[in-house]
Amino acid sequence: MKLTKLLAGALSAAILGSVSLASHALTKIGVVIPLSGLTAQVGEKVRMAYQLAEQEINAAGGVNGDKLQFVFADHQGKPDIGAREAERLVVEEKVVALTGSYESGVTLAVAQVAERRRVPYLVPYSAANRITESGLKYTFRTRPPSRLWVDAMYKYLETAASASGKPITRIGILAEDGAYGQGMVEDIKALGAQYGKTIVATETFRGGAQDLTSQINKLKAAGAEAVLAASYLNDTMKAVQTMNLLQFKRPYMTLGTGQVDAGFFQLGALAEGHVGTTAWLPDIKAPGAADLGQRFKDKFKIEINDDIAYAYAVTYLYKEAVEVKRSNDPQVVRDVLASHTFVSAQANLVPRVGGPLKFDEKGQANTVILVAQAQGGKWVSVWPSDVGSAPSKPGQWVPGNR
Repeated sequence: MKLTKLLAGALSAAILGSVSLASHALTKIGVVIPLSGLTAQVGEKVRMAYQLAEQEINAAGGVNGDKLQFVFADHQGKPDIGAREAERLVVEEKVVALTGSYESGVTLAVAQVAERRRVPYLVPYSAANRITESGLKYTFRTRPPSRLWVDAMYKYLETAASASGKPITRIGILAEDGAYGQGMVEDIKALGAQYGKTIVATETFRGGAQDLTSQINKLKAAGAEAVLAASYLNDTMKAVQTMNLLQFKRPYMTLGTGQVDAGFFQLGALAEGHVGTTAWLPDIKAPGAADLGQRFKDKFKIEINDDIAYAYAVTYLYKEAVEVKRSNDPQVVRDVLASHTFVSAQANLVPRVGGPLKFDEKGQANTVILVAQAQGGKWVSVWPSDVGSAPSKPGQWVPGNR
């Protein structure tokens, strides 16, 4: 009798123990981002976005009842390290999905790991076309590809030129020498032909360059009427300062946090009127966008940018994908990502075309690019008008103000 009671007690304890463990189960996602190196400031910002989303989701009951936990890894801006860290996260940390990575070269390396290990990889930042044009089945990108960024650049230049009465036909290219920069060069040249532009010079530099005088001088000597660039924030500011010193006042446009970032206003008055492309701003016509921007600023004391917003939104996208089939099994989630139309407000905080967010057969989301202008010490969305919140103003780089 006593033995029976002991066994019953042990069984009861085991059951209660398993219930207790289940109630504290974790859904772990690996985040491969730059936390050191040239783009570490971006990595630190997006880490805050993931942490904010994690806190909110867990406070509201988690993901399908499980606690969400992000596990961070530093790729240092190096593809080999990114791949190694992704492998470690899957094998040792037992993450069931990956996200990141910012630099396109690193993203492509991580995507290969995701493909081999058969775990979904959500890409909120990198723009290289190859990421979703390489036949990958486990990679899903919410950030628009570089081709769409370049298309937005040309369309806005046409709008600005028409408004000023000063046509822009001669384009100079300034690009960093990584996968991001060289992919952009291909798109700028290819789409330039479609828009009837002549590429008069292409200048390349290594990220973190101390001096861009030679490159800018060559663009000026070639008679460039606008500079389309693939440069990260610090290099963008250096290029703008150099153009000013050389009295080379021309449109300088780059994408995302290459320009449209609060850090750009370190340039002071020189920043005013500049225009850049971006994937998100808190003033866009999207429910919840302004609120997210304010909550982020209140919590972390910094201005939100497109990278931050995309990291936050992709977290809720993953949450919805898990809850559709009530499973965080990597293959199940992958299949949901490939077929589901996402309806949650948080997943749809990013601007889109054709309705709620969804991925095509290549794993590319139906998101769009905006043009923003520095006005009064902040970035405002000015194009396209059905998404942007403010009219464009003449700036020091506008064609009529050379």
